[in-house]
Amino acid sequence: MPSDRSVDEEYESTLAVFTAAKRPSEPRTAAEVAAVVEADIGEEAVRRQLRRLVGEGELRSKELDSAGRIWWRPASVVDRSLEDNTTYFDKILSHSADYVLIVDESGRANYNSPPVETMLGREPEDLVGIDSFSNIHPDDRAAAEAAYTELLSGSVEEMVVEFRAKHADGSWQWVEVTGVDKRDDPVIDGALLNVRDVTTRKKQEQELRETTRRLQAVLDTIESAVFMKDTDGRYLLMNQTCRELFGVSPEATASELTDRVLFDSETAASFRADDRRVFDRESTIAIEEEIPVGDDVRTHLTRKTPMVDDAGESYALCAVSTDITEQKARERRLAEQRADLEALNSLNRVFREITDAVLEQSTRAEIEEALCAQLAAADSYEAACLGEIEPTTGEISISAKAGSQAIVDAIDVAVLLSEPIEQGAAGATFRNDLGDHGAPDSIESFAAVPIGYESTQYGVLGIVTDRDDAFGSHERAVLEQLGEVVGHAIATTERQRALLSDEIIEISFEIEDLFDDFEFSLDASGRITYDRSVPIRDDGFLVYGTATGDSLQLIETLVDSEHAARWESVTALSTDDGVTRFELLFTDHPVFSTLKTQPGYVHEAIVEDGAFRSTFHFAPNADIQAAIDSVKAVFSGATLVTRQRRARPTQSPQRLSAVLSDRLTDRQLAALEAAYGAGFFNWPRDSSGEALADSLGISPSTYHQHLRKAQQTLMEIVFETDSG
Repeated sequence: MPSDRSVDEEYESTLAVFTAAKRPSEPRTAAEVAAVVEADIGEEAVRRQLRRLVGEGELRSKELDSAGRIWWRPASVVDRSLEDNTTYFDKILSHSADYVLIVDESGRANYNSPPVETMLGREPEDLVGIDSFSNIHPDDRAAAEAAYTELLSGSVEEMVVEFRAKHADGSWQWVEVTGVDKRDDPVIDGALLNVRDVTTRKKQEQELRETTRRLQAVLDTIESAVFMKDTDGRYLLMNQTCRELFGVSPEATASELTDRVLFDSETAASFRADDRRVFDRESTIAIEEEIPVGDDVRTHLTRKTPMVDDAGESYALCAVSTDITEQKARERRLAEQRADLEALNSLNRVFREITDAVLEQSTRAEIEEALCAQLAAADSYEAACLGEIEPTTGEISISAKAGSQAIVDAIDVAVLLSEPIEQGAAGATFRNDLGDHGAPDSIESFAAVPIGYESTQYGVLGIVTDRDDAFGSHERAVLEQLGEVVGHAIATTERQRALLSDEIIEISFEIEDLFDDFEFSLDASGRITYDRSVPIRDDGFLVYGTATGDSLQLIETLVDSEHAARWESVTALSTDDGVTRFELLFTDHPVFSTLKTQPGYVHEAIVEDGAFRSTFHFAPNADIQAAIDSVKAVFSGATLVTRQRRARPTQSPQRLSAVLSDRLTDRQLAALEAAYGAGFFNWPRDSSGEALADSLGISPSTYHQHLRKAQQTLMEIVFETDSG
């Protein structure tokens, strides 16, 4: 039924819902207004009146969503129009970079200043009546609400909080909000909030944090301690090394630390004085500092450099401190060593002269006599003697001596010389307490140096001196090296003499069923014949030979099995008329090791139809029992068939080998024998120089130098009339 009231009356009745309310500006929906209107005219009629009032400028309206719209009174004639104030505020605040909003107790915005459009891309009226917290990033909302609640509770006078606010384009802008409670102000009646865009600042802070993090990461990789201090002595920065050096935990804030906090007063005062020198001079200084670290004191070389601002004023210093404790210790040791080396220079000259004299001798007796004579003639020593070891009893007998006969006779030399032998000849022994050994008061020290080569010991060198500081580390090393040189010289001389001897001792072995103890079948037809062996590296040997029938497969089977642990690898070099020449690599083989140290060689070794036969020729002075034991260590079933002394064959190739070994170095002789054994001189070649160099463990260029020298020497022996 249509109302009989006038339009003005309807207008006034609907408008009175807002003007008569305690808070005229509070937003309301059409349904809320219809419920308050005195006349029951229906919600749709109220909605029409509200739209008319908006057109008249009495109300304002905003669509919330597709489901509804809100309405509110922007001004009041009674309490001084908020609209008038809003217009006044807008005029003042529109030129500010910040924007201001008024928020009621529930968090709804009653006013937004114009700069909100620039900051968040929204019209000021679009945010009126909306929950202000709904525009805050979900991760920041709880903190913002807590800060606002604290402000309204009166526990703080001012609220300052940062969070991300949503821009109209969907992006997030960092803002800093400063707020005060103005609910007692009749015009504001809420919290007055100032919003400042700090997006750029936050980005800069983030970039600074990232730069600082990267700088700290770089500094933490530096082994030296790196730190910064301001002019008041407060630390500004420390890398990880610095924290560990000063005992500062990773969580501790550097700016809370000074030298007085970290160190004792004396150390702190010293560091502070150095800092002042940097600022006073305005230049870098480098100083050695003693830094206490626990119960220890470390020496550091510290370079301190002033840091200057744009005005040229020093505001801090940067320091790099490097631990030089070990370096200083090394310098001290080097100084001591230089002093020792100066004292040893004369001794080294003596030892070189001894070495030259020893190597010029042709017999063992001559070598021993020359050794003792040279040592006794040196200013550093009083006498020298050489004790020879009896192979069966192990007793020491003096075979050569020089110097003061009375001193040698007075000292219990045999007992002193036996000490290295009792220790297994692991090294020389040096004594400075000779009172229990009959030494005169003038004699202070005695050295007993084993003379040997490989596993063979030829004797022990005894040296007597009146120096109480004798036989330091350097002198001991030189004496032990001298023992090795003399041992090698004796071994070479003995071997050459043995190889040129007119007599030999021949021993031969047989094994009827060589492979019976193996768990797998090794049946193979053919014959395996030994040609020669070449020592390589420390414990390796290259063995060259020939194989017929299926016997090479037998060798390959043994190499791959666990029953022949010393058989490392086999290589077929060439095959001619059913005969295959091969190269076999052994490691740590007792038989070949014995042949390397004893004057002897393999005369013949054959494996055929499962049976093994071998013959060895040794010099008369060789340790035959050691040779027999070495064979039985490898072949437990070997039977000694012959052991006899006989004349050496007149065409023995060992005579030429003896001449070659006298003219060639060990490397040159090994290069020549390996080349011959591997078929390097065949055409086409069975093995390349690179392969032979690899087998000997040397470079190809070095191998070819050795080989050319050996070939030249061999040709000289063959063609020169005075070659012997």
